[in-house]
Amino acid sequence: MLTLQRILTPNVLTYNILINGYCKNKRIDEAMVLLSEMHGKNLAPDTLTYNSLIDALCKCVRISDMHGSFSK
Repeated sequence: MLTLQRILTPNVLTYNILINGYCKNKRIDEAMVLLSEMHGKNLAPDTLTYNSLIDALCKCVRISDMHGSFSK
């Protein structure tokens, strides 16, 4: 992965693909780390980003995590 990071710069689409994959596999904590990473790199999450996260949080009955994560 380090070699890829030197060659490629992830964009919103890249993060959306990874976040969606984590969410579909119920790995929400890892998806939230990527969301924080996006914010840290000044990349604005879009509708697809939030739809993936909201869908996963609802399916995993983690609705209380939504308010804290999305109020930023």
